[in-house]
Amino acid sequence: HKPVHMPEQVIGFHKACRGDSAKPLGNDSAGTNCPVTMKERSTCAAACNSGAPANGTFLCLASKVRLQSVCPRPGSVTLGDKVLFTLAAVASECPTLEQLHTFFASALQVDRDNIEGVFCEVSNDDVALPEDVARHPTAKNLRIGADIIGDTSEVDALLLRTARLSDIVTPVGSRFATAVRGVLDFLGPVKQVHKPVHMPDQVIGVHKACRGDSARPLGNHSMGTNCPDSMAEQSTCAAQCKSGTSANGTFLCLANKVRLTSVCPGLDSVTLGDKVLLTLAAVASECPSLGQLHTIIASALKVDRDVVDGVFCEVGEDVPLSANDARLVGYPRAKALRIGADLTGEAAEVPDLLLRSAQLSDTTTAVGNRFVTAVHGVLDYMAAVEQVHKPVHMPDQVIDFHKACRGETARPLGNTSMGTNCPATMAERSTCAAQCNSGAIANGTFVCLASKVRLTSVCPEQDSITLGDKVLVTLKVVASKCPSLGQLRTMLASALEVDKDIVDVVFCEVGEDVPLSADDARLAGHPTAKALTIGADVIGDAAGVHALLPRAAQIADIMAPVGHRFAIAGKSVLDYVGLVEQVHKPVHMPDQVIGVHKACRGDSARPLGNHSMGTNCPDSMAEQSTCAAQCKSGTSANGTFLCLANKVRLTSVCPGLD
Repeated sequence: HKPVHMPEQVIGFHKACRGDSAKPLGNDSAGTNCPVTMKERSTCAAACNSGAPANGTFLCLASKVRLQSVCPRPGSVTLGDKVLFTLAAVASECPTLEQLHTFFASALQVDRDNIEGVFCEVSNDDVALPEDVARHPTAKNLRIGADIIGDTSEVDALLLRTARLSDIVTPVGSRFATAVRGVLDFLGPVKQVHKPVHMPDQVIGVHKACRGDSARPLGNHSMGTNCPDSMAEQSTCAAQCKSGTSANGTFLCLANKVRLTSVCPGLDSVTLGDKVLLTLAAVASECPSLGQLHTIIASALKVDRDVVDGVFCEVGEDVPLSANDARLVGYPRAKALRIGADLTGEAAEVPDLLLRSAQLSDTTTAVGNRFVTAVHGVLDYMAAVEQVHKPVHMPDQVIDFHKACRGETARPLGNTSMGTNCPATMAERSTCAAQCNSGAIANGTFVCLASKVRLTSVCPEQDSITLGDKVLVTLKVVASKCPSLGQLRTMLASALEVDKDIVDVVFCEVGEDVPLSADDARLAGHPTAKALTIGADVIGDAAGVHALLPRAAQIADIMAPVGHRFAIAGKSVLDYVGLVEQVHKPVHMPDQVIGVHKACRGDSARPLGNHSMGTNCPDSMAEQSTCAAQCKSGTSANGTFLCLANKVRLTSVCPGLD
């Protein structure tokens, strides 16, 4: 027959959307103005308690409520243009949302950060497949979509590219199909459910305001901060100094959390440098420990652990798992996590740090692959990982702070000094020594390290002094209590695989209480632990120092053999050991006092018998020196006296009839 024209026919059908599935962001709304049943392409918004218009709209698109709406409030709401698309596909299963995120970014050649609202939904109807097409007799009908963020000038190009996702003969469609087939057993037809839709003035970023009173300056030279009660996203503030000078470093409101720190100049030691801040949203079985997270991030980015600072992991709401994931891990829900860290780097290293940290959420990159592999090594389950914001570069920030040491706490050994040349306030890493009555130069030095005077100094005299090399270690540890000094010496010797005699001058100081997570509290049997500062001086000869320094640097790294042994040794004597961090890199101090013994009094050496006329012992005997009885007959005495640890030991006797 001749072709027939039929006007007013059904060319598209979508079920209405349920208006009650539109959920406003934040707590400043009284619900929405959405009708119970929303027609295709209709919009609605949050109904604000203040009566003000909401930011952004909800949109009914292909039977699904898309986009977000939020009421104006203190904080940060960023608006921009979005392009929405929906695809219908036949495939073996839904890819993970993280994989889908990557597919779209790769196919459309846009940053992952520009892709939001990714979803994949499976229909109840299976699709029968021919035997020669796939390994399975059936596939799934999938509904896939996402929102793409773009500047107004980019919208036309985005509309064109997203329209080509279903067309395999175009570069965009070919990249998409190739990426999907790289992870799924089967991908069949892909169709556009509707033409891509441009929605201007939509919510592309929402962060609650930060509480300014959570910004706490370091040191004792400030009178609070200039932070407002409510800090907007990426706003900064600083300590207010008693002296009226400008503070070092700033506080930053980032993703609803006050980050970084600020300190007023004084006699304390402050080191400034560049930092790169990252925040990730993840779905996982639990938070890794902070020590594990420290190691995971350092490993993924291929940087030293000392570069990774300010690590945190915060647990949010439960997230229901898919049937497949729940079956694999053995439980129906996981946790929404917020993970972050500050990376310290020189200005020249910042561009590379920004690039690498932006790849943490992308498993198709080497960085993202190392990150997820390291996480899977310590957690039962981890799925979607997303950047909460692009990594942020903050120059001139506090990367190290230590209170000055009190010079009066440096106490020389022996009785031949008239005090020290130490100033009343010692800067970090500064040294001083004993002042000798004789005017001679003292042996050894005191050093101010992490706000504590370490090592010792002694004036030359009749006493015996042994000098050598020392490696100084200081750790921050969260644990149930301080181990005894004997236990601590054993823990460190075991971890470093050295003799206990080499581990010298150990200490453990207790700080504030630290609240534990619910899981850790259950394991430890108490809700809080203690912030401890632990340290030791490790003796080594000059050749051994080169081996000691890298080993001592690994004590805080539970993934390294040294750190693993330290953690096991700690858990064998304490109820709970959590975070372990290096306060500073291990410090090598050559020519230090490793042994001091007062001279022995030679007149305390008393020969046996009646055949001697005293001894040949000097008035003052040096450590481990010997002497003997002087015989009336002129013969040599049997045995010797020995000066050992300030005491004359053994005896001597002249030959005779005895």
